[in-house]
Amino acid sequence: MATASGTFCGVCETQHVVKEAAFWCPECDEGICTSCEKHHRALKGTRNHEVTSIDNYKQIPPTIACINQHCPEHDKKYQHFCSQHEKLCCPLCITTCHKKCDLFAIDEIVKTSKNSKLFDIMEQSLKEMKNNIERIVEDRKQNLEEIKQQRLRFLAEIKEIRDKINIHLDKLEQEILQDIEAAEQKVMSQINRCVLKVSEHGKTIDELQNNIAATKSCATDLQTFFGGKVLDAKIKNEIGFIMSVLEDRSLQQIHLQCRMDDKMVDILSMTKIGYISVVTKPPAITITTGRENQAQKILPTI
Repeated sequence: MATASGTFCGVCETQHVVKEAAFWCPECDEGICTSCEKHHRALKGTRNHEVTSIDNYKQIPPTIACINQHCPEHDKKYQHFCSQHEKLCCPLCITTCHKKCDLFAIDEIVKTSKNSKLFDIMEQSLKEMKNNIERIVEDRKQNLEEIKQQRLRFLAEIKEIRDKINIHLDKLEQEILQDIEAAEQKVMSQINRCVLKVSEHGKTIDELQNNIAATKSCATDLQTFFGGKVLDAKIKNEIGFIMSVLEDRSLQQIHLQCRMDDKMVDILSMTKIGYISVVTKPPAITITTGRENQAQKILPTI
């Protein structure tokens, strides 16, 4: 395949002329200048090719743009799609590997590819995942605020007790403050790591949304049809990640507990002011994907 940049006209290059391309023909897999595009449109063999502008072609995601119109193994144009193997097939592919498969004529199934329900499902999934990520981040921030308020409450309790006793509490007070600080830092670090990891996947969601929009707007029908499956696979990976966040206990509610020592009555016998521990509770939010009951394979109706 030629370079995806499509900077120069392939027709002119065969004549040892360097001329900037203004269009890209996916079926010819080369750039075309303005002059050659007129001939390309007029010739019987190429008049039905779906030519796009170079600017539009550059907007197509690389994973979509690399979907060729011809079989690299047999150098024949793809004519069918095998639903069993999820592969494009040229005539030789059918005779060698897909004799007993269910085949669909590409010319028929690509007609409605840009209006396929698959893209509606993918876009809805991305919206739901984006919403899930936003809710997770907000939930974790609220948990951080709760921990902060718990810390402040503990400090107030400790200070109230400290004011009622003598200098013997100086050392013990310092120890409990250090315990609280260590516990808070530990859980803050844990939650912040979760927020950072989830936020990074939010960027991936943004990129997938942009790729879907660019594919629907600029890619050829064939690229849109088969590229949708490529994008859908990536979306499923992101769904898997979101579910893994729930399964790996990253969304467990984290709380700090401070229990005062029973020996506070006899202050001189104390060795600690209290004990700091970290406790978790079930997540306060639920994760939805909206795809549980949707078909994994969607083919246009012929």
